[in-house]
Amino acid sequence: MTDSGSLAGSTTTAQSDVIRTDYFEITYEENERAEAEDIASYADEYYKLLFQRFGVAPVEGRVAVEVVASNTVECDGVQRAGCYKGVGSRIVLTSADRTVFFHELTHRFQDDAFSLAPGAITPEVVVEGTAQHITTPPEKIAKRASFDRDAIYFTDENADGDEYDELALFTEYVLHEYGREGYDVLYTNNHPRELESVVDEEYSTIIEDFYAQLDEQKARMQDGGASSPGFTYDPFLVERGSEVTFDARTPDAIEAIGRTWYNGEVESYEWDFDSDGEIDATGPTVTRTIEDPVDKTVTLYVTVDGERLEAAQTLLPAVAPKYSIQSVEEGTGTFDYSGSDSWGDIAAVPGQNLTVDVAVGNDGGVGGSETVELLFRGEVVDSTRVTVASGETRPVTLSHGLPDGLEAGNHRYQIQMGGVQSQEDVVYIVEKVTADLSPQYGGISVESSLKGGTNIETPVSTGTSTTVHVPAAITDPYGLSLPVEMKLYLDGELVGQKVTTISSSSVSEGFDITTPEDPGEYELRAVISDERDVLDGSTETTHTLVVQDKSRLDQPVVARCGPELRDYCSILIESVEAPETVEVGTEAEFDVNVRWKEDHIDSLPFSIEAGVGEQTEQIETEMNPDGTGQITVTETFEETGEYTVTVRGLVVHRVTVAEEVETAPEDSDSDGGGSDTDSLADGSTADDGSDRGTSSENRSEDADNSDSVSDLSTPGFGVITVVLSVVLAILILQRSR
Repeated sequence: MTDSGSLAGSTTTAQSDVIRTDYFEITYEENERAEAEDIASYADEYYKLLFQRFGVAPVEGRVAVEVVASNTVECDGVQRAGCYKGVGSRIVLTSADRTVFFHELTHRFQDDAFSLAPGAITPEVVVEGTAQHITTPPEKIAKRASFDRDAIYFTDENADGDEYDELALFTEYVLHEYGREGYDVLYTNNHPRELESVVDEEYSTIIEDFYAQLDEQKARMQDGGASSPGFTYDPFLVERGSEVTFDARTPDAIEAIGRTWYNGEVESYEWDFDSDGEIDATGPTVTRTIEDPVDKTVTLYVTVDGERLEAAQTLLPAVAPKYSIQSVEEGTGTFDYSGSDSWGDIAAVPGQNLTVDVAVGNDGGVGGSETVELLFRGEVVDSTRVTVASGETRPVTLSHGLPDGLEAGNHRYQIQMGGVQSQEDVVYIVEKVTADLSPQYGGISVESSLKGGTNIETPVSTGTSTTVHVPAAITDPYGLSLPVEMKLYLDGELVGQKVTTISSSSVSEGFDITTPEDPGEYELRAVISDERDVLDGSTETTHTLVVQDKSRLDQPVVARCGPELRDYCSILIESVEAPETVEVGTEAEFDVNVRWKEDHIDSLPFSIEAGVGEQTEQIETEMNPDGTGQITVTETFEETGEYTVTVRGLVVHRVTVAEEVETAPEDSDSDGGGSDTDSLADGSTADDGSDRGTSSENRSEDADNSDSVSDLSTPGFGVITVVLSVVLAILILQRSR
């Protein structure tokens, strides 16, 4: 590749078949070098005035241009003098005709200005109509157009070259009726309905008004058409604090194609550089120091034949913000969706408010402000302007009220910001779904401290912590995962609430509650609700909670049993051998006598939770062959007070820990004394044969009925002594006779 030298109006380099300007890379076929050099001489001027005029950032890299030797080039199946190829973003030309070049360059400009979403429809009245209008004198358009409303369509149907003039009539009408503000909308948006954003009229009304004035428009365009004020400036990209020269006269490049920006006598040029409505300078050209070109708008007022026209253009900074859409997350109004009958990824319900949380960033070298828009089904439904510093990420929330009559199915939404668009997401609109809290999903269940496990018929003990389980599900054809709020009431009082997600598969939420202190029957009521108003059907369920006094010993408790402690067995508590009073700092043992609830005899090992107060542990032991056994709880008391001994949450004994415990006097009739008792859960004691305040008659009766035998090594009136005394008495009696 060798440098071909300098061409008029631009700096170029070439190697045999390539010429590069500041903004173009022009390749040419054999014998087309002269055409390519001609194009290179003016190409940059059209590029700069087009992007400056509409305030659109230049494309990245050079624009590709091909100059071919044939007389025509195929474009969408039609032979033409030039074509813009969207694939590869290149302009293909058969000659150096300025009008053709400018027309195709406008299409390349539209690629960046429109920021088209995949599948977006762009009517030919915008694509070809605007390109034809900016490059062709109004008189020529009027001469060739039929001004027949049936020849002017607003669809994306490909237009033939001889239809371009018909389509350009709408652009001319918008310029005449709405000035540069409406005119610029057509060149920077892919659909004419966007005119609604600057015109206080419905899109359909705009079209009908256009059709109604075609005859008047023909005469107007034959007389030169509407003026299109504007300006260029030098340098092309503005540095901070630099001097910039503004020129409101029709550029030479525009006059070279037979066009002008002003149809009539220009009487004055006025400039507003601060967007405050005040005139800061006058004249066709002015020089101004621009301190900060980012988001800088300059407004020009031009009076033509007594009519004051306005043109506001946003400057192109040399260092500009580079916006990005970093994340898009669905907020309220949507829920997860995994239905097999569609490819939507979230779901919503008609009439609800859809919110989208967006994170936008700026990777450019300077901060700036830009509008973030939410598009639903291709239309902007919400927007907000945000300022993002260089290197900063900002959160933005946009919302849209989904219409009540929106049909079920997939609907696309998208975020766009400063020419950058997110990938399209899909929201699947669904009808109401059925909630189910019915018993087929298990109903409310309660973990019982009396029996253990989870069973809806099991009573619970008073004043005990337990867990209430509430299963819930929805019946729907969509495969939804729906966020809901679940509340639990005990006799009308809210005792628990949490947010969970339910689906067609039952999910169970557990609520930790403390049971009432008084025995009785209480109503448990579970309620689910969703802010999206999606649910129909059963959204609440009730259950009668039976609360019993936890001191009752006739209730079975559950223990793990079996060789590997994997099974569950029910046991009954018979009695407790334990002291009623313990001295602080001493260790005490509490022996709980138990037996199998069922009528079977074996010596299976078992494990059960037992302890003093809140200090419980799993105690492993084994039943005797006769089906009875003993659980021993050992505790050293470091503080005085009242304590309870519990087995599986059931209070089986109460003990008082005191600073000092009085020792009872020894009694020769006692079995050795002591403070051990056989206690029941209510604190009463069983008779163990000691006197402990009982009458002599009772003691005598107990002695007569006793099956126990004293230790032979212990002095006293044992059985042998009694027998010997009786024998000796008989012998003495016989001798006395």
